[in-house]
Amino acid sequence: MLNEKIEKFNEIADSKGLFFVWQSIGLGVTSITSLVQLRLHHTGKLCLDIIPTLLLLEEMGYITIEGDNIQVISVFDNYNDEEDFIAYFSEVLVDYLLNEEVISLEALKYNSPKDSFFLTRNGIKYKHASYRNLLLSFGILKKRDDGSFEFEKKLDAIINIAFSKNKKKTEERLFLELEQQYQEGLAGELFVMQYEQNRLSKHPKKDKVKQISMIDVAAGFDIISFDNVLSAELNRFIEVKTFKGNPHFHWSVNEIRVSKIRAEHYFLYLVDYNRIREPNYEPIIIQNPSLFFVDNENWNITPDSFLYEHV
Repeated sequence: MLNEKIEKFNEIADSKGLFFVWQSIGLGVTSITSLVQLRLHHTGKLCLDIIPTLLLLEEMGYITIEGDNIQVISVFDNYNDEEDFIAYFSEVLVDYLLNEEVISLEALKYNSPKDSFFLTRNGIKYKHASYRNLLLSFGILKKRDDGSFEFEKKLDAIINIAFSKNKKKTEERLFLELEQQYQEGLAGELFVMQYEQNRLSKHPKKDKVKQISMIDVAAGFDIISFDNVLSAELNRFIEVKTFKGNPHFHWSVNEIRVSKIRAEHYFLYLVDYNRIREPNYEPIIIQNPSLFFVDNENWNITPDSFLYEHV
């Protein structure tokens, strides 16, 4: 989990600085004071801010910090060779930042001519500048002339895995959305069933109103009712469309076909899901919709899919 304290820093470390901390802890340093002393006596050039570096290792699950004490809670490998460390840590760092959504998958684009990924200019938020700078120092990102960032080719596998995980999450979200839409649609149909009972309160056979969608999903309508209190037979064919916000709905080819056959006896009931619990709420009722929508300037009709069949 991200530590908000890191957001206060513009820099964490470069690859040499992070390796210095990693190696020191791996060799047994157990306090921040000792680490600072080692840093002061280090002769090589380091770009290193010890506190955000330790916070990074803590949030990634390698250590815990209690006061001045550093406690290792995960295995510290690859601390003898800097190149091995950079190769190892580059992978785990990118995986971590993708999981924490510091690196936005939506901002990751594929460059087909170069067979590589690049990150758009705003693919990492400004508050996460320290992470971006760390990625640059590791050579994981390289800034391009247009302000975007090219990803190190060796890390393509990590990115592909992240996209696969995201696809699974997207499919799970889609399933939940479809389930919610189904429940909302069902609520709309139950509302119309009650609405018809009230509308036909004086009809002796009002209890004959039937929810056909529970019996035959291919009927082309959801409810069969009486047109009025004088109707001797069930002659109102109702297709219920439940919506939120601006009235809108999808109308299948089969439903359109049935509406043309039933003509004046076919009705669309447009039900606002957010209003079905309001007393005296009236749905939008459209009679003979196959004719109603012809050259109707008040409605936009947009095809959102096409079926192609070989002949």
